[in-house]
Amino acid sequence: MLLPLITDTCTLGGILLSLGVFLLALAKPDLWRSTPLPALAKFTLGVYVSHLLIIYTLTGVRWRLENLFPFLSPLWPFLFPFAVYLAAVLFTFILWKMPIIQYLVLRSPHSPAPETPRPFNVPSVWEIYGQSVSPIATSMLPNVR
Repeated sequence: MLLPLITDTCTLGGILLSLGVFLLALAKPDLWRSTPLPALAKFTLGVYVSHLLIIYTLTGVRWRLENLFPFLSPLWPFLFPFAVYLAAVLFTFILWKMPIIQYLVLRSPHSPAPETPRPFNVPSVWEIYGQSVSPIATSMLPNVR
């Protein structure tokens, strides 16, 4: 019964929507900086890992809610992604508060930021051998000064 949830998620519309959001993010990188999304970015790994668990859990809740509140049936496709995301963020936040598990779900705030790679400068022959060779060998080096 839950297999269609996994197999029907990759449709042409979903691919085009994802591509459109990606191209929009590339074209306007500062568009969402003033929203709460950058603060939620640290939960990305935990949301990615736990969202299938949340989907399976909320699917059972959906059937019960549709029986109790029939007017939610047409709203469910619009509310479901937001409910899954918020539940996954909450689940990740709860795991983050546990001392041992917090290192598995997001990067520690106390760990240093990764260093940016520096460009590799190739030293010239004069810089390598200029000061440490004899005057005779120095005269054979090209005049780079």
